[in-house]
Amino acid sequence: MEMNWSKIGSFFNKLLSENQQVFLKVLIVTTLSIIIGETLVFLPYYYKNIKDKIRSFKLFFPTKWLNVKLVIVISFVFIIIYNFDSILSVLKSKTAPDWFSAIGTISAVIIALLPQLKNDSDLSLSFSIEKITKNDDIYKGKLEISNLINKNEKVIAFTEFFYFEENSNKKMSIIYSQPTFAKYKDCSPLPVFGRKTTTVSSSPVKFDFSTIFSNNSTGMLVCQTTVMPLSFHDSFLTYNIYEIENGIFRLKHTFDSPDSKTGQKYLKDFYDLDCKNNVTK
Repeated sequence: MEMNWSKIGSFFNKLLSENQQVFLKVLIVTTLSIIIGETLVFLPYYYKNIKDKIRSFKLFFPTKWLNVKLVIVISFVFIIIYNFDSILSVLKSKTAPDWFSAIGTISAVIIALLPQLKNDSDLSLSFSIEKITKNDDIYKGKLEISNLINKNEKVIAFTEFFYFEENSNKKMSIIYSQPTFAKYKDCSPLPVFGRKTTTVSSSPVKFDFSTIFSNNSTGMLVCQTTVMPLSFHDSFLTYNIYEIENGIFRLKHTFDSPDSKTGQKYLKDFYDLDCKNNVTK
């Protein structure tokens, strides 16, 4: 009997094609399983680092962050419109409940693995210095804490002071001086209510700039204000940079930071103010 080589070739091509599809499907499912599995396992360990980087990007690059959100939203809307027919067919199919069940299961697992999502606060800080009386050098720090979520919180707050003056190389150099920090309610827990702004003043602080600065009472003052919620190990920081001349504060810049390391690096990179390069005075 004469063999039909064309049919045999067609059979093996079909078999190979089916095997390729099965292999491709297995490869995709395996890859997605590994990615999702590793994400669910390791995300809790890297959660704080990821969150701090996102917060830092949002704080220091608000315009870029807005553009990123705009691109994500536009891309998401484009995908939905472009695949509208496919999405509609999936919603009408018999497997739709299974898909929703799978999505719900994954969401429940993520929430269970990340309890921080339920506990984290979202605070906004505003700091300023005010003189208590006109005839002396007694000041107070005024701190406004805005709680942006509907959850009451207790926090501990304090402000550290870093003094800078021009050295012999015409660079701003940090000096040790008093006072070094101001406390709010003697570092006792402060109540911060949900969806409200709490205003609190620090303990009185005396700035005798004639003894602090050697260059005709001129220099710069960096105020690093830290607010630490008691419900989790995180902190919120805001920085105020003042130019001081004859005892008068002139606000030069203010910014927020997810931590002191990032904030002090920002001071060093953009203002050449190094809080770690201390010179005893």
